[in-house]
Amino acid sequence: MIDETRTRKIDLGTNWVKAGSGTTYLCPIGFDAAGASEDELRAHCLDESRNPQND
Repeated sequence: MIDETRTRKIDLGTNWVKAGSGTTYLCPIGFDAAGASEDELRAHCLDESRNPQND
């Protein structure tokens, strides 16, 4: 049970990534965003710049 809980929490991890355009994205930890294009970031990550809580 403890290992299952630990695995689920690891899966919830995200990283903030700033694209060349200045847009910020929340990407899952397993996603390699180092060489990702803007289209790949849009497909795999959440656009953090459009978060209404950032205003």
